[in-house]
Amino acid sequence: MRILDGLPDAAGHDPELLASERVHAAVVLLAEGSVRRFHEAVRLALTDWRDLLVAAELAHESWPARLEAELGAATP
Repeated sequence: MRILDGLPDAAGHDPELLASERVHAAVVLLAEGSVRRFHEAVRLALTDWRDLLVAAELAHESWPARLEAELGAATP
């Protein structure tokens, strides 16, 4: 969580987007439970967050539906 929370400061650009649920979810989805893949996804986010969203299939308007399908519905 500290790494995800630190993305905006580490990147030095697009702080609002890099702090978003969408980017954090993209990192988690790409990691697929692997620490190595998690760090690779974080590096990708720092390099170009748009490539991260494309790789995680969260680049389109339907990204909330993809998250719900992968992670389940949000609880109130």
